[in-house]
Amino acid sequence: MIGKRHGRWADRACVCGFGALLACIQSTAQEITLTNSNLPEEQWIEPQTAITLTFDRLPSPDEGQLAILLDKTDLTSLFQRSGESELVYSSDGPPLQSGSHELIVYRVRNASEWEEITRVPVNVLTPSGFEAAEVTPKVELALKAQLDSHTTGDATPLERDTYQDLELQLGVETRHKRGDFEVRSNASASGFSNRQETLRYGELGNDSPKLDLNNYLVEVDNRSTSFALGSVTYGSNPLLVNSVNNRGLRARYQLGNRFDFSVGLMNGTSIVGYNNIFGLSDFANHRIAAATVGIEWLPQRPGGLRTEFTYTNSKKLDENDFDTGEIPDAEENRGFGLRVAGSTESGRLRGEVNFARSRFTNPNDPSQDLDGVNIVAVKPSTDNAYSAQVAYDLLQDEPLIADTPITLTATLNYAYADALYRSLGAYVDGNLEVYSAGLDGRIGDIGAQLAYRWTQDNVDDLSTLLTTRTRGLTFALSIPFKTLFGDPENPNGWLPDASYALDRVHQQAVNRPDPILSGFDDPSQLPDQVTLVNALDLAWAGERWDFTYHLATADEDNRQAGREQADFKTLENGVVLGVRPWDTLNLSFGIGRTRVHDREQDLTRYTDNYSVGMDWSFYKDWAFTGSLGISDDKDNENNNRSDSLSGQAQVSYRFELPGPGGRRLPGQWFLRYSRDNLDQRDREFDIDSSATTWTINTGLSLSLY
Repeated sequence: MIGKRHGRWADRACVCGFGALLACIQSTAQEITLTNSNLPEEQWIEPQTAITLTFDRLPSPDEGQLAILLDKTDLTSLFQRSGESELVYSSDGPPLQSGSHELIVYRVRNASEWEEITRVPVNVLTPSGFEAAEVTPKVELALKAQLDSHTTGDATPLERDTYQDLELQLGVETRHKRGDFEVRSNASASGFSNRQETLRYGELGNDSPKLDLNNYLVEVDNRSTSFALGSVTYGSNPLLVNSVNNRGLRARYQLGNRFDFSVGLMNGTSIVGYNNIFGLSDFANHRIAAATVGIEWLPQRPGGLRTEFTYTNSKKLDENDFDTGEIPDAEENRGFGLRVAGSTESGRLRGEVNFARSRFTNPNDPSQDLDGVNIVAVKPSTDNAYSAQVAYDLLQDEPLIADTPITLTATLNYAYADALYRSLGAYVDGNLEVYSAGLDGRIGDIGAQLAYRWTQDNVDDLSTLLTTRTRGLTFALSIPFKTLFGDPENPNGWLPDASYALDRVHQQAVNRPDPILSGFDDPSQLPDQVTLVNALDLAWAGERWDFTYHLATADEDNRQAGREQADFKTLENGVVLGVRPWDTLNLSFGIGRTRVHDREQDLTRYTDNYSVGMDWSFYKDWAFTGSLGISDDKDNENNNRSDSLSGQAQVSYRFELPGPGGRRLPGQWFLRYSRDNLDQRDREFDIDSSATTWTINTGLSLSLY
């Protein structure tokens, strides 16, 4: 690039007599212009590349001298004159600094008068030949210890009274780029001196390695092709394969601007450790495999109308966790799915439709030998699932009321899955049909949401199964009174921010299954219940204080035949006060009561909660934090009562140690005391229990990178 600057003389008007005009002509004659350079525009050069700058002329001694800077680094002495008007930076000189820079040429008459002549962009590759090469390591050490502990009464004994454990966290992130080619990677590993805390202790027990791999990911992008290996995420069909994150590989190829093809081959479950490094060691029996073909029908507007065809063929082994005693089962499914998504150009209307068909089975498993027990094989089942979502912005920041922007969005959703539908690559509620509709609006800072949901199970309408229908209505409203009726730049702390929420759910049986085949021989077994919850929250905030109030009511109305009195009414009240007398001290105080009335037993239960908290930076890098919580639970008949106390106090110190290369290594030390008390008395079951546990812990952490 060749640049040109006219200097200070160009900013002044040459308006006066003949003498001034002659002075302007002489000034113009002294202009210096860069006429050529060997720096390629928008291209990258090697660090040892020679730089040649050609000017229309070089300044005479009485006109000053040229100064050449790379950003803020002065390179003037490294440029040598070649010929009458050429300056050369030799390839034998110090290598140029990697990255994107500007080469700036000045004419300097004196220390205070610098006239810019031109600016030339300079993009320098790294020594390894990349435009960008970034490596960010991470090494963190943590020592945690329990100095002392004690349990009394009915408290469960601690596994270890005292201990000293060491933890190690290792990680690295890299990025290398040149042109359209880019490689990104990250990896992390964890080490524990206490084997029971190791990553795979639940799987391997005492054979679990103390230093193990958490996860890793290597991604390669090059124009139309991308490839990933490690903990990859694959799938966009919510019914078949949806954002599965397991160890394996993922590849994608873009064919023109309309078609793309991708494939994901992953382990059947999420894993850690370095044994199965690629996640594909038993791919034939334990996998999630899928492929997708995508079509952009509007290539000039990607995402405007897109179709995806997905096929999956997946298997999962019966994996026993260490010492859990469970009886797992192998699974297998094959299926295909269709996803169509799109939006209008403005984005006002958008939505998607999904379909999937899956064949699912539990294959015969030779490992399931239950001492001659005759196991009935599960028959394969082929089932369908559907879903659709559409959203429409009725209003998009339209100033209909006093220039206040208003937004209003309507949404509709539908989902259906056959009774036995299942896919290993997506979680879908089988045997369920769902309709929902919603409105989400905002008037300035006031927001409101309204939603209705209708669900029904037993989609095959089998006479031997109970059919349950659930209808739910939710409403939420938030009003920031302090900015609505005050100055937004200086809000009034005595006006609150308010939020209100309502949730009503009615669950009821809509059939009566055959009593002989189903076991539902009593009408009281058929559910019919309405639950109504109201919640109000108010929050005030001043410069040195804040105060919140929470009020909630819940009404559980049981309408089952013969159980009409089995109702519960709940009332919650709570306040929290925060005070900041100084910038270094935060105090909090809370109190609340919950009242639950059991109408059937005519019994009322009360739970009172009290809390105190402190966060105090009392000296430089020293801090004290403490909390205390007390709970008192009792009923009006004094049948049972429980009192609990939980508290802790901690002193911590933050520090920095000198590290290599002038870096500072941050660290922290802490000493913590914790105590828990629980007293329970139950006259009905003749229980009188008391338990106390306290511990003293300390820890030291240090970040080496």
